[in-house]
Amino acid sequence: MKDDNIKELMVNHNYFIRMVITEILGLIALSIVLSIAITLIVMFVKDPIWIVVVIVAAYVVMFFMKVGKIKSMHNLVTSIEDKVVKNSAHNMSKEYWKS
Repeated sequence: MKDDNIKELMVNHNYFIRMVITEILGLIALSIVLSIAITLIVMFVKDPIWIVVVIVAAYVVMFFMKVGKIKSMHNLVTSIEDKVVKNSAHNMSKEYWKS
């Protein structure tokens, strides 16, 4: 492998790790904010069930969007890795399962 290929792998891997950490921390922060908001809504609103259902549904949609973003980025980084590293374990396992 050339040095440029190694640098490309490192940059892609570092970006992926930072992105995953950012997305997970964002989900944790959003969970905390929403739990506080739901607690306040339940305490001060007379009939809060519909508001809570909408908030929870929006959170579930947001969760799956974040997981989808992480999964698509993982596929992109893995494809770049497979292109650079010809005999990686990932390539070998794909060939094994095809036969």
